[in-house]
Amino acid sequence: QFVLLLQAFSLYSVQALQLVSTKKVRSLMVIQVASLVLVCVLQFGNTLIPRSLVVSFVLASLVVFALQGEKGIHSSSFFVSIVKLLAHTLAVFLIAGLINYIIKSFVAEEADSHIYNFVKAKLGLTSARKNRDFDVLLYLCDPSFKGLPEDTFGRLTESLLLPAYLAALVGLLLLTAYSVLRNWWLESHPGGADSKSEPSESLDLIMRRPDLAYHTLHTLFFGFMAVTTLRFKYLWTPHVCILAAVAVADYDLWAWLLARVRLVHRAAGIVGQHLAGFAYAALIIYLLLPGVQNDLDQLREFYDPDTVDLMEWIKKETKPTDAFMGSMQLMAGVKLCTGRPITNHPHYEDKRLRHRTKQVYQVYGRKSPETVHHILRSIGTSYIILEDSICYSPNDARWPACRLPDIVDQCNGHQLETPTGVDEEDLVPAKHQRFCHQVQHHHKYTKLFKTVFENRTFRIYKVLGTPTKAKQRESEQAAHGS
Repeated sequence: QFVLLLQAFSLYSVQALQLVSTKKVRSLMVIQVASLVLVCVLQFGNTLIPRSLVVSFVLASLVVFALQGEKGIHSSSFFVSIVKLLAHTLAVFLIAGLINYIIKSFVAEEADSHIYNFVKAKLGLTSARKNRDFDVLLYLCDPSFKGLPEDTFGRLTESLLLPAYLAALVGLLLLTAYSVLRNWWLESHPGGADSKSEPSESLDLIMRRPDLAYHTLHTLFFGFMAVTTLRFKYLWTPHVCILAAVAVADYDLWAWLLARVRLVHRAAGIVGQHLAGFAYAALIIYLLLPGVQNDLDQLREFYDPDTVDLMEWIKKETKPTDAFMGSMQLMAGVKLCTGRPITNHPHYEDKRLRHRTKQVYQVYGRKSPETVHHILRSIGTSYIILEDSICYSPNDARWPACRLPDIVDQCNGHQLETPTGVDEEDLVPAKHQRFCHQVQHHHKYTKLFKTVFENRTFRIYKVLGTPTKAKQRESEQAAHGS
Protein backbone atom coordinates (compact mmCIF):
# COMPACT_ATOMS: atom_id res chain seq x y z
CA GLN A 1 0.00 0.00 0.00
CA PHE A 2 2.86 2.40 0.72
CA VAL A 3 4.29 1.70 -2.72
CA LEU A 4 0.94 2.39 -4.37
CA LEU A 5 0.51 5.55 -2.29
CA LEU A 6 3.89 6.91 -3.40
CA GLN A 7 3.06 5.94 -6.97
CA ALA A 8 -0.22 7.84 -6.67
CA PHE A 9 1.69 10.89 -5.41
CA SER A 10 3.94 10.73 -8.47
CA LEU A 11 1.03 10.30 -10.87
CA TYR A 12 -0.80 13.24 -9.37
CA SER A 13 2.38 15.33 -9.58
CA VAL A 14 2.94 14.76 -13.31
CA GLN A 15 -0.73 15.52 -13.97
CA ALA A 16 -0.69 18.68 -11.86
CA LEU A 17 2.44 19.87 -13.68
CA GLN A 18 0.70 19.15 -17.02
CA LEU A 19 3.37 16.70 -18.12
CA VAL A 20 0.89 13.85 -18.63
CA SER A 21 -2.72 14.17 -19.72
CA THR A 22 -5.47 13.99 -17.12
CA LYS A 23 -7.14 11.20 -19.07
CA LYS A 24 -4.10 8.93 -18.87
CA VAL A 25 -3.48 9.58 -15.16
CA ARG A 26 -7.16 9.06 -14.40
CA SER A 27 -7.05 5.68 -16.14
CA LEU A 28 -4.00 4.58 -14.15
CA MET A 29 -5.58 5.64 -10.86
CA VAL A 30 -8.80 3.80 -11.69
CA ILE A 31 -6.68 0.69 -12.27
CA GLN A 32 -5.10 1.23 -8.85
CA VAL A 33 -8.48 1.42 -7.11
CA ALA A 34 -9.80 -1.60 -9.03
CA SER A 35 -6.77 -3.67 -8.06
CA LEU A 36 -7.16 -2.72 -4.39
CA VAL A 37 -10.85 -3.64 -4.45
CA LEU A 38 -9.95 -7.01 -5.98
CA VAL A 39 -7.30 -7.62 -3.31
CA CYS A 40 -9.83 -6.75 -0.60
CA VAL A 41 -12.29 -9.30 -2.01
CA LEU A 42 -9.64 -12.02 -2.41
CA GLN A 43 -8.46 -11.45 1.17
CA PHE A 44 -11.98 -12.10 2.48
CA GLY A 45 -12.85 -8.47 3.09
CA ASN A 46 -9.57 -7.24 4.58
CA THR A 47 -10.65 -3.97 6.24
CA LEU A 48 -7.11 -2.60 6.16
CA ILE A 49 -7.41 -1.95 2.41
CA PRO A 50 -10.49 0.34 2.25
CA ARG A 51 -9.14 2.24 5.28
CA SER A 52 -5.75 2.79 3.62
CA LEU A 53 -4.48 6.23 2.67
CA VAL A 54 -3.90 5.24 -0.96
CA VAL A 55 -7.62 4.57 -1.51
CA SER A 56 -8.57 7.93 0.01
CA PHE A 57 -5.88 9.83 -1.92
CA VAL A 58 -6.76 8.25 -5.29
CA LEU A 59 -10.49 8.94 -4.81
CA ALA A 60 -9.72 12.53 -3.81
CA SER A 61 -7.52 12.97 -6.89
CA LEU A 62 -10.28 11.66 -9.14
CA VAL A 63 -12.71 14.15 -7.58
CA VAL A 64 -10.33 17.06 -8.21
CA PHE A 65 -9.67 15.86 -11.78
CA ALA A 66 -13.42 15.87 -12.43
CA LEU A 67 -13.67 19.44 -11.10
CA GLN A 68 -10.70 20.56 -13.18
CA GLY A 69 -11.93 19.20 -16.48
CA GLU A 70 -9.55 18.33 -19.30
CA LYS A 71 -7.79 21.71 -19.15
CA GLY A 72 -6.30 20.95 -15.74
CA ILE A 73 -4.93 24.01 -14.00
CA HIS A 74 -4.39 25.89 -17.26
CA SER A 75 -4.89 29.63 -16.85
CA SER A 76 -4.24 32.77 -18.85
CA SER A 77 -2.04 34.04 -16.02
CA PHE A 78 1.31 32.51 -15.01
CA PHE A 79 0.89 33.35 -11.35
CA VAL A 80 -2.74 32.17 -11.30
CA SER A 81 -1.51 28.77 -12.57
CA ILE A 82 0.89 28.50 -9.64
CA VAL A 83 -1.81 29.50 -7.14
CA LYS A 84 -4.24 26.99 -8.68
CA LEU A 85 -1.60 24.25 -8.43
CA LEU A 86 -1.16 24.90 -4.72
CA ALA A 87 -4.90 25.23 -4.11
CA HIS A 88 -5.78 22.03 -5.98
CA THR A 89 -3.02 20.08 -4.19
CA LEU A 90 -4.29 21.29 -0.84
CA ALA A 91 -7.82 20.35 -1.88
CA VAL A 92 -6.70 16.82 -2.75
CA PHE A 93 -5.20 16.28 0.70
CA LEU A 94 -8.19 17.81 2.48
CA ILE A 95 -10.66 15.69 0.51
CA ALA A 96 -8.48 12.61 1.07
CA GLY A 97 -8.58 13.23 4.81
CA LEU A 98 -12.36 13.64 4.70
CA ILE A 99 -12.84 10.46 2.66
CA ASN A 100 -10.56 8.52 5.00
CA TYR A 101 -12.51 9.78 8.01
CA ILE A 102 -15.84 8.76 6.42
CA ILE A 103 -14.56 5.29 5.49
CA LYS A 104 -13.22 4.71 9.00
CA SER A 105 -16.57 5.78 10.44
CA PHE A 106 -18.28 2.96 8.52
CA VAL A 107 -15.45 0.43 8.75
CA ALA A 108 -15.01 0.39 12.52
CA GLU A 109 -11.67 -1.38 12.69
CA GLU A 110 -8.28 -0.35 14.09
CA ALA A 111 -6.09 -2.75 12.13
CA ASP A 112 -3.90 0.12 10.90
CA SER A 113 -3.75 2.17 14.10
CA HIS A 114 -0.21 0.96 14.83
CA ILE A 115 1.00 2.47 11.55
CA TYR A 116 -0.18 5.96 12.47
CA ASN A 117 1.18 5.58 16.00
CA PHE A 118 4.54 4.55 14.58
CA VAL A 119 4.65 7.55 12.22
CA LYS A 120 3.80 9.93 15.06
CA ALA A 121 6.47 8.39 17.28
CA LYS A 122 8.99 8.46 14.42
CA LEU A 123 8.35 12.17 13.94
CA GLY A 124 8.68 12.79 17.68
CA LEU A 125 5.03 13.82 18.11
CA THR A 126 4.41 11.16 20.76
CA SER A 127 6.52 8.99 23.06
CA ALA A 128 6.02 5.27 22.60
CA ARG A 129 7.86 4.57 25.86
CA LYS A 130 5.65 6.83 27.95
CA ASN A 131 2.55 5.44 26.22
CA ARG A 132 3.90 1.90 26.70
CA ASP A 133 2.94 1.11 23.11
CA PHE A 134 4.25 -2.41 22.53
CA ASP A 135 3.72 -2.42 18.76
CA VAL A 136 5.43 0.93 18.17
CA LEU A 137 8.38 0.01 20.40
CA LEU A 138 8.90 -3.17 18.38
CA TYR A 139 9.06 -1.05 15.23
CA LEU A 140 11.27 1.68 16.65
CA CYS A 141 13.73 -0.85 18.08
CA ASP A 142 13.96 -2.84 14.87
CA PRO A 143 17.15 -1.79 13.00
CA SER A 144 15.30 -1.94 9.68
CA PHE A 145 12.99 0.87 10.84
CA LYS A 146 15.82 3.19 11.81
CA GLY A 147 17.47 5.71 9.51
CA LEU A 148 19.70 4.91 6.55
CA PRO A 149 23.26 4.06 7.72
CA GLU A 150 25.80 6.79 7.04
CA ASP A 151 28.12 4.43 5.14
CA THR A 152 25.41 3.76 2.54
CA PHE A 153 26.29 6.86 0.53
CA GLY A 154 30.00 6.02 0.72
CA ARG A 155 29.41 2.52 -0.63
CA LEU A 156 27.15 3.83 -3.41
CA THR A 157 29.83 6.36 -4.33
CA GLU A 158 32.57 3.72 -4.47
CA SER A 159 30.45 1.75 -6.94
CA LEU A 160 30.03 4.92 -9.09
CA LEU A 161 26.27 4.55 -8.76
CA LEU A 162 25.60 7.62 -6.62
CA PRO A 163 27.52 10.16 -8.79
CA ALA A 164 25.63 9.10 -11.93
CA TYR A 165 22.34 9.10 -10.01
CA LEU A 166 22.87 12.58 -8.57
CA ALA A 167 23.89 13.95 -11.98
CA ALA A 168 20.72 12.58 -13.56
CA LEU A 169 18.52 13.65 -10.63
CA VAL A 170 19.75 17.24 -10.49
CA GLY A 171 19.77 17.59 -14.26
CA LEU A 172 16.27 16.18 -14.74
CA LEU A 173 14.87 18.23 -11.87
CA LEU A 174 16.21 21.40 -13.46
CA LEU A 175 14.95 20.41 -16.91
CA THR A 176 11.52 19.52 -15.52
CA ALA A 177 11.21 22.74 -13.56
CA TYR A 178 12.32 24.84 -16.55
CA SER A 179 9.99 23.00 -18.93
CA VAL A 180 6.95 23.34 -16.65
CA LEU A 181 7.53 27.02 -15.89
CA ARG A 182 8.24 27.90 -19.52
CA ASN A 183 5.18 25.97 -20.68
CA TRP A 184 2.99 27.89 -18.22
CA TRP A 185 4.57 31.17 -19.29
CA LEU A 186 3.92 30.48 -22.99
CA GLU A 187 0.32 29.51 -22.29
CA SER A 188 -0.25 32.73 -20.36
CA HIS A 189 1.43 34.86 -23.12
CA PRO A 190 0.19 33.35 -26.39
CA GLY A 191 1.14 36.42 -28.37
CA GLY A 192 4.65 36.83 -26.98
CA ALA A 193 7.86 36.60 -28.96
CA ASP A 194 8.82 33.32 -27.29
CA SER A 195 5.63 31.64 -28.45
CA LYS A 196 6.50 32.33 -32.10
CA SER A 197 9.92 30.77 -31.81
CA GLU A 198 10.72 27.09 -31.97
CA PRO A 199 10.18 25.15 -28.70
CA SER A 200 13.33 24.83 -26.64
CA GLU A 201 15.16 21.51 -26.62
CA SER A 202 14.65 21.11 -22.85
CA LEU A 203 10.92 21.63 -23.17
CA ASP A 204 10.77 19.24 -26.11
CA LEU A 205 12.77 16.56 -24.25
CA ILE A 206 10.59 16.51 -21.13
CA MET A 207 7.34 16.75 -23.09
CA ARG A 208 8.44 13.89 -25.34
CA ARG A 209 9.70 11.84 -22.40
CA PRO A 210 7.34 12.45 -19.47
CA ASP A 211 8.55 9.12 -18.06
CA LEU A 212 11.80 10.87 -17.11
CA ALA A 213 9.90 13.43 -15.07
CA TYR A 214 7.75 10.70 -13.51
CA HIS A 215 10.75 8.63 -12.39
CA THR A 216 12.50 11.76 -11.14
CA LEU A 217 9.56 12.67 -8.90
CA HIS A 218 9.05 9.06 -7.88
CA THR A 219 12.66 8.65 -6.76
CA LEU A 220 12.33 11.73 -4.53
CA PHE A 221 9.48 10.06 -2.61
CA PHE A 222 11.33 6.75 -2.38
CA GLY A 223 14.54 8.51 -1.38
CA PHE A 224 12.85 10.34 1.46
CA MET A 225 11.35 7.10 2.76
CA ALA A 226 14.71 5.28 2.50
CA VAL A 227 16.66 7.99 4.33
CA THR A 228 14.18 8.09 7.21
CA THR A 229 13.45 4.34 7.35
CA LEU A 230 16.03 1.76 6.27
CA ARG A 231 13.34 -0.80 5.42
CA PHE A 232 12.33 1.27 2.37
CA LYS A 233 15.81 1.19 0.90
CA TYR A 234 14.69 -1.69 -1.31
CA LEU A 235 12.29 0.72 -3.05
CA TRP A 236 14.83 3.51 -3.54
CA THR A 237 17.83 1.47 -4.76
CA PRO A 238 16.18 0.28 -8.02
CA HIS A 239 15.30 3.88 -8.85
CA VAL A 240 18.90 4.88 -8.18
CA CYS A 241 19.92 2.33 -10.80
CA ILE A 242 17.26 3.55 -13.24
CA LEU A 243 18.35 7.20 -13.09
CA ALA A 244 22.04 6.24 -13.15
CA ALA A 245 21.36 4.30 -16.37
CA VAL A 246 19.55 7.34 -17.78
CA ALA A 247 22.56 9.55 -17.03
CA VAL A 248 24.94 7.15 -18.75
CA ALA A 249 23.11 5.54 -21.65
CA ASP A 250 19.80 7.25 -22.47
CA TYR A 251 19.70 8.13 -26.18
CA ASP A 252 17.38 11.15 -25.91
CA LEU A 253 19.52 12.65 -23.15
CA TRP A 254 22.72 12.14 -25.14
CA ALA A 255 21.10 13.60 -28.27
CA TRP A 256 20.07 16.67 -26.25
CA LEU A 257 23.56 17.07 -24.75
CA LEU A 258 25.30 16.70 -28.12
CA ALA A 259 22.90 19.23 -29.64
CA ARG A 260 24.44 21.77 -27.23
CA VAL A 261 27.73 21.42 -29.14
CA ARG A 262 26.08 21.41 -32.59
CA LEU A 263 26.20 17.63 -33.09
CA VAL A 264 22.63 16.97 -34.14
CA HIS A 265 23.17 13.86 -36.28
CA ARG A 266 21.35 10.76 -35.02
CA ALA A 267 24.53 8.69 -35.26
CA ALA A 268 26.26 11.00 -32.79
CA GLY A 269 23.67 10.27 -30.13
CA ILE A 270 23.88 6.51 -30.70
CA VAL A 271 27.70 6.53 -30.57
CA GLY A 272 27.75 8.66 -27.42
CA GLN A 273 25.13 6.45 -25.76
CA HIS A 274 27.01 3.20 -26.39
CA LEU A 275 30.50 4.51 -25.69
CA ALA A 276 29.43 5.96 -22.36
CA GLY A 277 27.59 2.75 -21.44
CA PHE A 278 30.55 0.48 -22.23
CA ALA A 279 33.04 2.79 -20.50
CA TYR A 280 30.87 3.01 -17.38
CA ALA A 281 30.37 -0.75 -17.22
CA ALA A 282 34.10 -1.41 -17.74
CA LEU A 283 35.05 1.01 -14.98
CA ILE A 284 32.56 -0.58 -12.56
CA ILE A 285 33.92 -4.06 -13.33
CA TYR A 286 37.49 -2.86 -12.82
CA LEU A 287 36.68 -1.29 -9.45
CA LEU A 288 34.31 -3.90 -8.01
CA LEU A 289 35.37 -7.24 -9.52
CA PRO A 290 38.12 -8.00 -6.91
CA GLY A 291 35.68 -7.46 -4.03
CA VAL A 292 32.97 -9.56 -5.68
CA GLN A 293 35.43 -12.41 -6.31
CA ASN A 294 36.53 -12.29 -2.68
CA ASP A 295 32.91 -12.48 -1.51
CA LEU A 296 32.24 -15.45 -3.81
CA ASP A 297 35.32 -17.26 -2.50
CA GLN A 298 34.02 -16.90 1.04
CA LEU A 299 30.48 -17.90 0.12
CA ARG A 300 29.33 -21.08 1.86
CA GLU A 301 26.05 -22.94 2.04
CA PHE A 302 24.00 -21.72 4.98
CA TYR A 303 23.39 -24.44 7.53
CA ASP A 304 21.96 -23.98 11.02
CA PRO A 305 22.09 -27.37 12.78
CA ASP A 306 20.25 -26.12 15.88
CA THR A 307 17.26 -24.98 13.84
CA VAL A 308 17.29 -28.19 11.81
CA ASP A 309 17.30 -30.25 15.02
CA LEU A 310 14.41 -28.17 16.35
CA MET A 311 12.25 -28.71 13.27
CA GLU A 312 13.06 -32.43 13.09
CA TRP A 313 12.15 -32.92 16.75
CA ILE A 314 8.83 -31.11 16.29
CA LYS A 315 7.90 -33.26 13.29
CA LYS A 316 8.85 -36.53 14.99
CA GLU A 317 7.84 -36.00 18.62
CA THR A 318 4.66 -33.92 18.52
CA LYS A 319 1.16 -34.46 17.22
CA PRO A 320 -0.09 -32.57 14.15
CA THR A 321 -2.64 -30.74 16.34
CA ASP A 322 -0.12 -29.48 18.93
CA ALA A 323 0.08 -25.67 18.86
CA PHE A 324 3.40 -23.85 19.26
CA MET A 325 4.30 -20.41 20.56
CA GLY A 326 7.55 -18.48 20.06
CA SER A 327 9.02 -15.39 18.44
CA MET A 328 7.24 -14.19 15.32
CA GLN A 329 10.18 -14.95 13.03
CA LEU A 330 10.61 -18.46 14.40
CA MET A 331 6.89 -19.24 14.20
CA ALA A 332 6.89 -18.50 10.48
CA GLY A 333 9.59 -21.18 10.09
CA VAL A 334 7.77 -23.65 12.32
CA LYS A 335 4.58 -23.26 10.32
CA LEU A 336 6.41 -23.62 7.01
CA CYS A 337 8.68 -26.55 7.95
CA THR A 338 6.41 -28.61 10.19
CA GLY A 339 2.84 -27.57 9.40
CA ARG A 340 2.01 -27.39 13.10
CA PRO A 341 -0.55 -24.82 14.36
CA ILE A 342 1.00 -21.66 15.79
CA THR A 343 -0.54 -19.29 18.30
CA ASN A 344 1.18 -16.10 17.06
CA HIS A 345 2.17 -15.06 13.58
CA PRO A 346 4.36 -12.38 11.93
CA HIS A 347 1.38 -11.01 9.98
CA TYR A 348 1.39 -7.84 12.07
CA GLU A 349 -1.35 -5.96 10.20
CA ASP A 350 -4.05 -7.87 12.10
CA LYS A 351 -5.05 -6.25 15.40
CA ARG A 352 -6.03 -9.56 16.99
CA LEU A 353 -2.68 -11.12 16.12
CA ARG A 354 -0.83 -8.07 17.45
CA HIS A 355 -2.62 -8.40 20.78
CA ARG A 356 -1.90 -12.15 20.79
CA THR A 357 1.80 -11.50 20.22
CA LYS A 358 1.95 -9.06 23.12
CA GLN A 359 0.32 -11.69 25.33
CA VAL A 360 2.60 -14.59 24.46
CA TYR A 361 5.74 -12.46 24.66
CA GLN A 362 5.19 -12.41 28.41
CA VAL A 363 7.47 -15.47 28.43
CA TYR A 364 10.30 -12.92 28.09
CA GLY A 365 8.86 -10.65 30.79
CA ARG A 366 8.69 -10.79 34.56
CA LYS A 367 5.21 -12.08 35.25
CA SER A 368 4.36 -14.88 37.65
CA PRO A 369 4.48 -18.43 36.26
CA GLU A 370 0.77 -18.81 37.00
CA THR A 371 -0.05 -15.71 34.91
CA VAL A 372 2.03 -16.91 31.96
CA HIS A 373 0.56 -20.40 32.24
CA HIS A 374 -2.99 -19.00 32.22
CA ILE A 375 -2.27 -16.88 29.13
CA LEU A 376 -0.78 -19.79 27.21
CA ARG A 377 -3.56 -22.21 28.16
CA SER A 378 -6.27 -19.69 27.29
CA ILE A 379 -5.05 -19.50 23.68
CA GLY A 380 -4.51 -23.24 23.33
CA THR A 381 -0.71 -23.40 23.44
CA SER A 382 0.78 -26.89 23.73
CA TYR A 383 4.48 -25.99 23.58
CA ILE A 384 6.56 -22.84 23.95
CA ILE A 385 9.90 -22.32 22.23
CA LEU A 386 12.33 -20.00 24.01
CA GLU A 387 15.40 -18.58 22.30
CA ASP A 388 18.48 -17.88 24.39
CA SER A 389 19.53 -15.22 21.87
CA ILE A 390 16.46 -13.24 22.98
CA CYS A 391 16.32 -14.21 26.64
CA TYR A 392 20.01 -13.50 27.31
CA SER A 393 20.60 -10.84 24.68
CA PRO A 394 23.15 -8.19 25.78
CA ASN A 395 22.40 -4.49 25.95
CA ASP A 396 23.35 -2.44 22.90
CA ALA A 397 24.62 1.06 23.70
CA ARG A 398 23.47 2.29 20.29
CA TRP A 399 19.84 1.40 21.00
CA PRO A 400 19.21 1.46 24.76
CA ALA A 401 16.24 -0.44 26.17
CA CYS A 402 15.58 -2.09 22.82
CA ARG A 403 16.01 -5.73 23.78
CA LEU A 404 12.74 -7.64 23.58
CA PRO A 405 12.78 -8.34 27.36
CA ASP A 406 13.24 -4.60 27.97
CA ILE A 407 10.31 -3.75 25.68
CA VAL A 408 8.08 -6.25 27.49
CA ASP A 409 9.17 -4.84 30.87
CA GLN A 410 8.39 -1.25 29.85
CA CYS A 411 4.95 -2.18 28.55
CA ASN A 412 4.26 -4.06 31.79
CA GLY A 413 5.29 -0.98 33.78
CA HIS A 414 8.38 -2.68 35.26
CA GLN A 415 11.75 -1.07 35.83
CA LEU A 416 14.56 -2.34 33.62
CA GLU A 417 17.09 -4.78 35.04
CA THR A 418 20.10 -2.67 34.03
CA PRO A 419 20.32 1.15 33.77
CA THR A 420 20.04 2.34 30.16
CA GLY A 421 19.47 6.06 30.54
CA VAL A 422 15.81 5.68 29.60
CA ASP A 423 13.28 7.64 31.67
CA GLU A 424 11.84 5.24 34.27
CA GLU A 425 9.87 7.65 36.46
CA ASP A 426 6.55 5.86 36.04
CA LEU A 427 8.00 2.32 36.23
CA VAL A 428 7.93 0.13 39.34
CA PRO A 429 10.10 -2.82 40.42
CA ALA A 430 8.89 -6.20 39.17
CA LYS A 431 7.64 -8.68 41.77
CA HIS A 432 8.87 -11.73 39.89
CA GLN A 433 12.02 -12.91 38.14
CA ARG A 434 12.25 -13.17 34.38
CA PHE A 435 10.22 -16.12 33.18
CA CYS A 436 12.64 -17.38 30.52
CA HIS A 437 15.42 -17.50 33.16
CA GLN A 438 13.51 -19.15 36.00
CA VAL A 439 11.64 -21.75 33.94
CA GLN A 440 14.91 -23.64 33.49
CA HIS A 441 15.25 -24.78 37.10
CA HIS A 442 12.82 -23.19 39.59
CA HIS A 443 10.32 -25.71 41.01
CA LYS A 444 7.38 -23.25 40.84
CA TYR A 445 7.86 -23.15 37.09
CA THR A 446 8.71 -26.79 36.47
CA LYS A 447 5.35 -27.80 37.97
CA LEU A 448 3.63 -25.96 35.13
CA PHE A 449 6.14 -26.33 32.31
CA LYS A 450 8.14 -29.43 31.40
CA THR A 451 11.41 -29.34 29.44
CA VAL A 452 11.12 -31.66 26.43
CA PHE A 453 13.85 -30.40 24.09
CA GLU A 454 16.99 -28.31 24.44
CA ASN A 455 20.05 -27.45 22.37
CA ARG A 456 22.52 -24.57 22.23
CA THR A 457 19.94 -22.15 20.80
CA PHE A 458 16.42 -23.29 21.61
CA ARG A 459 14.47 -24.66 24.56
CA ILE A 460 11.03 -26.26 24.22
CA TYR A 461 8.68 -26.54 27.18
CA LYS A 462 5.43 -28.43 27.24
CA VAL A 463 2.57 -26.49 28.82
CA LEU A 464 1.21 -28.90 31.41
CA GLY A 465 -2.55 -29.13 31.70
CA THR A 466 -4.82 -29.58 28.72
CA PRO A 467 -6.48 -26.41 27.40
CA THR A 468 -10.22 -26.45 26.88
CA LYS A 469 -11.35 -27.97 23.60
CA ALA A 470 -12.98 -24.72 22.53
CA LYS A 471 -9.81 -22.74 23.09
CA GLN A 472 -7.69 -25.39 21.38
CA ARG A 473 -10.03 -25.45 18.38
CA GLU A 474 -9.98 -21.62 18.23
CA SER A 475 -6.17 -21.66 18.34
CA GLU A 476 -5.92 -24.22 15.54
CA GLN A 477 -8.36 -22.30 13.35
CA ALA A 478 -6.50 -19.02 13.94
CA ALA A 479 -3.18 -20.67 13.21
CA HIS A 480 -4.35 -22.35 10.00
CA GLY A 481 -6.09 -19.14 8.93
CA SER A 482 -2.83 -17.22 9.40
